[in-house]
Amino acid sequence: MRRSAVAARRKKQILEGLFAAIARKGFSACSVRDVARESGLACGALHYYFENKEQMLVELMRSLGERHLAGLREYRDRFEDPLDRILAVFRYHLVPDDEPSLERTRVWIEYWGYGVEAPELRGVISEIQAAIRADIRADVQAGVRRGLFGSVDPEAAAVLLLSLVEGPMLQRTYGHRSPEGSQLASELRALVERYLGKRVARARHGRREKP
Repeated sequence: MRRSAVAARRKKQILEGLFAAIARKGFSACSVRDVARESGLACGALHYYFENKEQMLVELMRSLGERHLAGLREYRDRFEDPLDRILAVFRYHLVPDDEPSLERTRVWIEYWGYGVEAPELRGVISEIQAAIRADIRADVQAGVRRGLFGSVDPEAAAVLLLSLVEGPMLQRTYGHRSPEGSQLASELRALVERYLGKRVARARHGRREKP
């Protein structure tokens, strides 16, 4: 096996171990030794591929962010109607609400807290949030342009709509599990329609699947 392939596999193994360690112990209590134990490697291997824990954290955030955005965009692209595409963002983050999904959310929240004191990590998180806002903004602009939404500021709408995703994520991390994610997504539909001034009486265009 080529050295580059081995390095890529080892880094992936280390980042998976880091994710498991953060999910189990949290950022502050997570040590390099914990990451080594979770990844099944010696501490020396971690230091060979990463200078320190902070570099590992940044690389994991980049990896998680890239996969998250790719999955979100693939899901949104199932829909053509701007409202359905926006609501798909809610469902992607809130449904399902099983333990693996909640574990991923807990790690995201841990990153948000740690990123306040870590400029490089904060920058990565900001890039991910900016990309999601840009996608939402584009859908709002499309809805306004087609006469499906009222006159709203797309930039402000993107900020507010993303906050409707991140707010429940934060609450669920702290144990507030009721109502279920699917019900939350349904309730948000009515709220978002009122905010965007959805033209309910107009024919829907290009809807392929109900989010």
